[in-house]
Amino acid sequence: MSKKKDNKKNRKLALPGRAAAFASHDALLEGARRMLEARAARVGAEGDEDAPAGQIRSARTADEAWRRWWQRSLDATPDTVGFAAACRRAGLDELEREALAALVLGRLSLVKGEVGKLAELADLLGVPAGEKLAAMRRCLDGGRLQVGGLIHCLNPDAELPDRRIVPAPALVEEPLASGRAALPWPVRGEAELHQYLLPLTFALRAKGEAFDDERRGLGDPEDSLRSARRADRQVARLEATLAAHPEWRLSALFAADGPALGRLERLVLLALVGRELGHLPEDDRLFTGAGLALAAGQTSAEMAASLAALAADGRLAEAGLVEEGAGQKLPGAGNVVAIEKTAYRLGAVARRALGLEDARIRRGSSDFVVREPAVRMDALVLDERVERTLGMALAQARGGAQVFKDWGIEAVLPYGRNVTLLFAGPPGVGKTACAEALAHELGRPILVADYARLQSCWIGETDKHIVAIFREARQSGAVLFWDEADSMFFDRENAFHAWEVRTVNVLLQEIERFDGVCVLTTNRRVALDPALERRITLKVEFSAPDRTMRRRIWEKMLGARLPLSGDVDAGWLSQAELTGGQIKNVLLNAARLALAERSAGPVTRADFEAAMAMELEAPDEDPRGRIGF
Repeated sequence: MSKKKDNKKNRKLALPGRAAAFASHDALLEGARRMLEARAARVGAEGDEDAPAGQIRSARTADEAWRRWWQRSLDATPDTVGFAAACRRAGLDELEREALAALVLGRLSLVKGEVGKLAELADLLGVPAGEKLAAMRRCLDGGRLQVGGLIHCLNPDAELPDRRIVPAPALVEEPLASGRAALPWPVRGEAELHQYLLPLTFALRAKGEAFDDERRGLGDPEDSLRSARRADRQVARLEATLAAHPEWRLSALFAADGPALGRLERLVLLALVGRELGHLPEDDRLFTGAGLALAAGQTSAEMAASLAALAADGRLAEAGLVEEGAGQKLPGAGNVVAIEKTAYRLGAVARRALGLEDARIRRGSSDFVVREPAVRMDALVLDERVERTLGMALAQARGGAQVFKDWGIEAVLPYGRNVTLLFAGPPGVGKTACAEALAHELGRPILVADYARLQSCWIGETDKHIVAIFREARQSGAVLFWDEADSMFFDRENAFHAWEVRTVNVLLQEIERFDGVCVLTTNRRVALDPALERRITLKVEFSAPDRTMRRRIWEKMLGARLPLSGDVDAGWLSQAELTGGQIKNVLLNAARLALAERSAGPVTRADFEAAMAMELEAPDEDPRGRIGF
């Protein structure tokens, strides 16, 4: 044996000083690395038949000294160091804490050899051969490390020694950040914060979907961890932003008096804020109990805690921070299956706190926009018959409770008591403008049902969109407007497919149940399904305006600021038999012609004559008539 080798065997190992709290995650991991080096030296000495007894005793002494020093230092470390807080929260014992530290070091490539498999981890920790199986089982099979979400198994179907485990992303992220705090978003105000919340909503959904795939054995656990890491980064940036702006409403909500919101509950609320802001359709799975629990948690225990918080007697529901999306009763804590299937939204308390209670601009479950009406009633020119019918509709919408309850009509009309109007007539006579004005007069937003957005090539999806848009109108209090209703409410006798009949049936059922104001317009009333007749409260026939009405329309359109030549007035313009939509087009085209010829005006009679010719001589390719307003 060489002298050099003999000296190496008899060299004494360095011992640690007094135990003291670790000042940082880096210091904690460096201490764990030194401890594992001493452990490896002890295992190597014990396995070397030629090792002197003194070397073995020295190695054992050093191993025990580093173990005690690291464990006592960890006990003294405050929760500001994430690793220490995680160990404390999960109630880990000494072996579990050392195993977790070894996994983090291995993930960061700070220890020699492979640490990914359970057998390799047991070897690194120096677990005696007779205790290895028990030690490996403690890491998985419902152990504290796994239940606490501190480790994840990437191949759960493999034999126990070959199972690959990795630490939770946050435990790896902290040392990689080297003490750098997450940067706040560069927002100039809380209203601007909403656009930065969009990627957070999508990150939470992606995290939940990846976790669900992992749970069902359909996805790569590594994908689940990466998705969780991306979501954690978005949340960290939001928290840094809110910390810089404690006066903002979202900051105040999370710091409000009452039940202290934990991490899982905050994530649930953040996902539901995304629903309220229209980041995803309201019927997206993220906003169900199961979707919210998957997005918030990363373990079965965290999922269970999230579902419990969503129950009727849970912390979030009792505080008014969440409610059932369709306005029904929340299931109790014992009915987990019902909670998972329930659609949720922010509760009234949370909406008020965030200033979203009366939000008018929100995107519905089929990408329909609830918006403020753009037309006022005093901007319209209507004949006496139409005005009287609209007055009846307004009276019922405002005083329906008195008619049906106080006057006893609800006893003989148990359903179909909503205000459903049918506006029929050729294009350009004011049907759409009248629907907008009706909503404005009632002080309500308007929700336009767009056939192109409702229709889906997937069987059953159109029906879901229809139900969702009625729900959106009900929740937002909007006037629901169906333009060109014949494209959806067509006569079922003319249907070619069974799904078309089912779609009309769903529409009719939803109108029957709807308790708000619904306006349908059509250019071809004869094409509508006959069953729609009994569901319509009032029918309004629009016709082309006579000369008196045309003059009034022109007077409103011309205004006081339009530079007109002396030979142009409303009386002369009203001679041409135009609809309201055509009058609008003529006015715009005359102004364009004048602007092209003379930038300062005026708009001359010749400009109007040319514009009228353009409108009246335009090819009419649509058998239903020209496009109006």
